[in-house]
Amino acid sequence: MKKLLIVLVVALVSAGCGGNSSTSTDKPVTAVVKVTEANAGQSVELDAGGTLEITLKSNATTGYHWEVMSVDSGILKQEGPPVYVSDPNPEQLVGSGGKTTFVFKALTQGQTDLKLNYTSPANVQSETSFSIIVKVGQ
Repeated sequence: MKKLLIVLVVALVSAGCGGNSSTSTDKPVTAVVKVTEANAGQSVELDAGGTLEITLKSNATTGYHWEVMSVDSGILKQEGPPVYVSDPNPEQLVGSGGKTTFVFKALTQGQTDLKLNYTSPANVQSETSFSIIVKVGQ
């Protein structure tokens, strides 16, 4: 009787651990695609509902900032303002740099050129820019 009870418990536990995770009520997993300066000029692909994170070197102490110059906002929507994070600076040096991160949500299938420019405090475009082609699938 004990053996039968143990076998039954093991069978129930095994059945519970091996459930089907692809039921129609499950939400699809949306990927986060992360890009940096190294991806400049390239194409990136993500699914509708996915997230694109762009992290670029910057230095807020100079007044320069990254600004979105062009994007099809019907395909790719910026999620909130860019976030600047200073690099570690244990010596407390003035003028140390950091990184700015932009987050975009892929809304619908399509393709858009995404261009950012490193803009001066007087809002004058610099020669420093970043662009990629974003392809959003289903």
